[in-house]
Amino acid sequence: KGAWLVAGAVVVTCMMLLGPSTPAGAPFARTVPVDAAKDVVPNRIMTWNLCNPCDESNVDRAAEIAAYAPQVVGLQEACVRDVERIRDHLAHLHGLDYHVEYGPVLRSWSRCGGAPWRPGGYGQALLSAAPMT
Repeated sequence: KGAWLVAGAVVVTCMMLLGPSTPAGAPFARTVPVDAAKDVVPNRIMTWNLCNPCDESNVDRAAEIAAYAPQVVGLQEACVRDVERIRDHLAHLHGLDYHVEYGPVLRSWSRCGGAPWRPGGYGQALLSAAPMT
């Protein structure tokens, strides 16, 4: 009986030290707005510094964008590969199609990775539900 008591105390102590088992950025840990959009909302604009926080996954970023479904999304501190993946997740997971145009982009192997012959692009991007000219 004493061994069970000690084991229980150890488990409770570990749970208190480790905290909740759900990571803060997990999609199921977030609250989605009650009136989350089902389709692109006209005249709604969103701007986002992607590297704030930098540890977000592209699936989480796409889910955040899809929750509000803006017509236009401005992205800063964005790696081109991340923007491409976010667009894919928006299309395949959420049924939202966005066109993309890139603003000034720094070709930086150290910032966004990639092979020396294909350095990652880093800068700004604009997503739009309507085609851009």
